[in-house]
Amino acid sequence: MVYLYNARHCKFNLKDKTVVIIGASSGIGRAMAFEFYKKGAKLVLVARSVDKLELLCKELEDQKQQFNNFHKPTFYQLDIAEFVNLEEENYKNKILELLDHSIDDRKTVDVLVCSAGLSNRGSIEKTKIDIFRELMEVNFFGFIYIIKTLLNFIPDDGAIININSIQGRVALPYRAPYSCSKHASLAFFDSLRGEERPNLHILNVNAGYVNTGFGSRALNVDGKPMGFEDHNQLKGISPEEAAKRIISSLEKREKELVLAPFKIRLLVMLRCR
Repeated sequence: MVYLYNARHCKFNLKDKTVVIIGASSGIGRAMAFEFYKKGAKLVLVARSVDKLELLCKELEDQKQQFNNFHKPTFYQLDIAEFVNLEEENYKNKILELLDHSIDDRKTVDVLVCSAGLSNRGSIEKTKIDIFRELMEVNFFGFIYIIKTLLNFIPDDGAIININSIQGRVALPYRAPYSCSKHASLAFFDSLRGEERPNLHILNVNAGYVNTGFGSRALNVDGKPMGFEDHNQLKGISPEEAAKRIISSLEKREKELVLAPFKIRLLVMLRCR
């Protein structure tokens, strides 16, 4: 019981820890890469775009003197939407390949950040059923594949950060596929927290509006990107501020973080409709 108390309550020291960020090329994931690097972490950055990952690694390395972090960031190209078309053994092998890109010979993932995602806009009546499937594959099943494959590489004193959404707590109209996928994701990580690894730290981040450009990439009822930003998103907090608050919660080993104004946090607490 003493070990259980220490694992849950001592501060998480990120120096020299291996951090894998899924969805590192933009938004919150990208901002978190800089914050982790400032803390002295070893980074494995994962996303679809090789060009964006290469640029991010270069930007981080350019600041190694300033951050006093001489661990070379590495990257791995991965599209979690492709998993649905792969047999179990094939997707596991593809995920395990990212460990070969770590500079840590232990093949250990001290912190796994699940940040990739996809959103939508449109009524239930008009939204094609394929949009529901696609968002569930990316936002829910994609991370099940990753967690099931990497779980045994995360030590008991390690951590998983699930970048979720306020809509994983309170569903909104015209966002049904996204809200459904985020409710499912939250349930999955809550279930995982209660299973055989009670010392494993799981942080659910329920994010409100963050000014990342996420809304412009949301799918319309026909499955095409919206191409313009939601005005509420533009008024949201910066990804840099979000990243700082998330990593502060990680260091304090908090289980839940709501990144939203007080009235939204209250709504989440009350689950008003």
